[in-house]
Amino acid sequence: MNKHELSAWWRFGLSCVHGAYLFWLLFFASQKAVNMAFYYFGLTTLIFLALLWLSASYVKRRNGVDQDERDRAISMTANLIALLALLVIVGATPLVLFEIILGMEETVTFHIDWAHFYFTACTTFAIWLEAAITVFHHWRDRR
Repeated sequence: MNKHELSAWWRFGLSCVHGAYLFWLLFFASQKAVNMAFYYFGLTTLIFLALLWLSASYVKRRNGVDQDERDRAISMTANLIALLALLVIVGATPLVLFEIILGMEETVTFHIDWAHFYFTACTTFAIWLEAAITVFHHWRDRR
C-alpha cells in the first residue's frame, strides 16, 4: 500500500467517525446533548482537523514515492467528483431551505450554531467522498 492510498484510508476512517458523530448529533441526540455539543462544537471540529493533519504528516514522513502519475490521475478524479457533489449540495440547500422557511414565516433567522454545523458537515462529506473515491480507485487498480 503506497502513501497515497494510506492517506486516503486515514481520511476515510476519520471522516466516517466524524460524520457518524454529526449524524448522531443531528438525529438521535437529546436536547441536553445537543446544547452541550454546540458548546464544545468548535473544539470537536478542531480535534477532527488536527487528526487529519496528524495523519497527513505521518504519511508524509513515511519512506517511499509520494505520488506517481496514476496517483495524480486518481486524485484529480476524486477531487473533481467531490467538489461537484459539494457544489450541488451547497447550491441546492438554500433553494430547499428558503422554500420551507418562506412558506412558514415572513422572516428568515440565521442561526450561527447551525451554520457552523452545516459548514462542518459539508466539509466532512467532501473529505469522505474524496477519500472513498480514492480508496475505490486504488482497490480497482490493484485488481
